[in-house]
Order: sequence, then structure tokens, then C-alpha cells
Amino acid sequence: MKLKGMKLKHILRSVSARYLPRELVYREKQGFGFPIALWLRNDLAHFLRNLFAESRFVEAGIFDQKVMQTLLDEHLSGKVITISVCGYCLTSNYGTGCTSKIPR
Repeated sequence: MKLKGMKLKHILRSVSARYLPRELVYREKQGFGFPIALWLRNDLAHFLRNLFAESRFVEAGIFDQKVMQTLLDEHLSGKVITISVCGYCLTSNYGTGCTSKIPR
């Protein structure tokens, strides 16, 4: 067997081709999606509840507490993921001491 430019992956593919379907062995790379929505609904649900319960954005009048709670409940029931990502990004980017409205 010849080495193609000393690529070890060539050896692995050659051996794999003996046992696996060709379309599986020679397909293009595929990404791996993280199950973040599932994590946020299960293992990290307490993190989200704490994030929004102690929100300085509500205190500053940026978000309405009732709306936030509704969106959080929808997310935890499997309807929405946007609110958790939005809340985390705002906390990360604007800090917990933000007291002014975010420009639109």
C-alpha cells in the first residue's frame, strides 16, 4: 500500500473500506451539534432560573419580570431557546451592573 503524502488518515480509510460502506468511509467531514437546548432544560435549568431570578436587567427596567418568567417557562417546556442564550449573552457582555437601557 502506498502512502499518500504520509497521511495516516489514508491508511485508516483504506483499512476501513474493507469493512464499512464506501460512502461512509469517504464522506466529507460533518460537524457535531451540541445538545445545548436539552442541557438547558435539564441539567442547567437551575442555572437559568438563578440567572433570571437575580437579573439586574429586570431591576434596571430593561426587561419585564413577568415577560421574562413567561419566556423562561416556555423555554423549559421545550418551546424556546432564544431567551436563555439572550440572557447569558447580555450578562456576559453588559455585566451585572448595567443600569441603562440597551440602545435599539
